[in-house]
Amino acid sequence: MIYSLQAPGFNRLLKSVLCLVILGQLASCADAESGADHQHPAASASTEDPALAGLHLVSQRLHAPVPGQPVSAGYFTLMNHGTKAVTLVGVESTEASVQMHTTRTEDAGTSMRPLEQVVIEPDQQTVFRPGGHHLMIREISSEALAAQSLPVELILANGSRLQSALDIVPMSEWMQGSAGDHSMH
Repeated sequence: MIYSLQAPGFNRLLKSVLCLVILGQLASCADAESGADHQHPAASASTEDPALAGLHLVSQRLHAPVPGQPVSAGYFTLMNHGTKAVTLVGVESTEASVQMHTTRTEDAGTSMRPLEQVVIEPDQQTVFRPGGHHLMIREISSEALAAQSLPVELILANGSRLQSALDIVPMSEWMQGSAGDHSMH
C-alpha cells in the first residue's frame, strides 16, 4: 500500500510513528539521567510496594577478597525518591554472610561497629563507601566469585526486600584507586 500525503490515514500513521519515537527517546533519557546500572537494575522495586517504589540502587559493588582472606567490603548508593522515609535494617545474601558496618573515628584511631539501621529521608540518599558505612562480607561462595556477582537483598524495617546484586570488582582494579589508602572498609 502506498500512502500519499493527502491520504486520510497518512496523518494518523505519521502521528503514531512520531509518538513511538518520542516515547523511545524519553525512556533512554530517563535511564541516562538516573545513571541506571543496566547490569543489575533495581527491577525488584515493585510499584505495588510503596516503600520500594521510590528506591533506586546504584553503584553496587564488592571488592574481591584478597587471596587467602575470607572477608571483603561492599558499597552502594541507595536513593529514596519516595514521599516517606525508609529504614534499611539489613542486607542478606544466599551466597555469603553480610553485615552492615560503619567506621568511626575515635581518640585512639578508627574502629568498625555494626550498623543497626540507616534512615533515608525522602529525596535523600545513603552512600556505603570506604571509610564510612559499608558491608562486611564473609565466606563468599565460589559460585558468586566465578560469576563476579553476589546476589543480595536489602531489607527495610517494614519487611520489604529489594533484590539486587553486587558486581565483584577484581583486586587489581580496586587497588588502582587506593594506592597508599588503607581505609578500604
